[in-house]
Order: sequence, then structure tokens, then C-alpha cells
Amino acid sequence: MIRKKCVTLLGVTVIAAIVLHILFSSLLVTSLVKTGLSKALDMPVELRSAKFTLAPFGLQLKGLRIAESDEASTYIVECKRIRFAVHISELLRKKLIVDTIDVQGYQR
Repeated sequence: MIRKKCVTLLGVTVIAAIVLHILFSSLLVTSLVKTGLSKALDMPVELRSAKFTLAPFGLQLKGLRIAESDEASTYIVECKRIRFAVHISELLRKKLIVDTIDVQGYQR
């Protein structure tokens, strides 16, 4: 009886840890990408989510909006989803080579 409770408690703890890790890592990636894009473009950027993908290896952005200025209510770029697939072998050599870019819901 005690063993069953311990196994159940351990299972719930592991699942909770995995969910929290996924949630916070996604929030961290989203924050880093949003900040990086905003600084690189010198424009305000809105981003609903960003996450790493395994198949294909890369990055997926959702709800990307780029405005001309902080006060602008119009966006110069809006995309529902963008996927970047990169060569993992080149990343290990500290080179970023984007294999494909898949854009959905692009508006200008």
C-alpha cells in the first residue's frame, strides 16, 4: 500500500516537473526571441510564443507582429506562424545555416 502511494506520488511529481519545465522553457525562449528581434530590428515586436522543434530541428514562432514605432497601431509585418529548420551539425560548429523557412498567415 505504501509502495503504491510512493510510486503514484513520484509519477505525479515527475509529470509536474516536466510540465513546468516545458512551460517555463517556452516562456524563456519566447522572451529571448522577442527581445532579440526587437533589438536587432530597432522596432517593437509582439510574439505570442516561440519554441524549439525537434523534427525538423529548429525554431517555431507564433503570432509575430512588428510595428513601425511604439505608438503605431498598424503593423508592417504580421505572421501567424514561422518555422525555421536548421542544420544541427553546423550549429555544433557554431554556424547557423537555415535549411528551410515555412511562413503561414503572412500579412503586410
